[in-house]
Amino acid sequence: MKKLFAILLSASLLLSACGGAVSDGGSESDSVFTYNRADYEEALAAGNDVFLDFFATWCTICRANQTYIEEALAEVNNANLIHFVVDYDNEIQLKKEFDIFLQSSYVFIPGGDTNAAEKLGPGLFRTEQFVDFLTSS
Repeated sequence: MKKLFAILLSASLLLSACGGAVSDGGSESDSVFTYNRADYEEALAAGNDVFLDFFATWCTICRANQTYIEEALAEVNNANLIHFVVDYDNEIQLKKEFDIFLQSSYVFIPGGDTNAAEKLGPGLFRTEQFVDFLTSS
């Protein structure tokens, strides 16, 4: 458990050092962005598929889902998909917009159309469930 926390802390520091974007060298579809309103609105305006991941560092389910999310994003391989990790504890307005009441909740916005947004969670999900969710539209 301590090792997992250290890995997540390192990833968080890496996100900060990279200006919010991290790529493991794979396709653009596996880029992860720390949520900020300007980038989110730009992604919506561009018609991107947007995946909001309401994450809390203290949430064991959130941490457990990260591996499955990464696997699903690699499997989906959608260059139009932008994955935002949303700070569950601090992004109150965004939680209100999508009626998110618990961490480990997810929102998929196909083509940047918030009216077509779908929610998943809260809960622990496997790769296949995330793949289905991200390809449902």
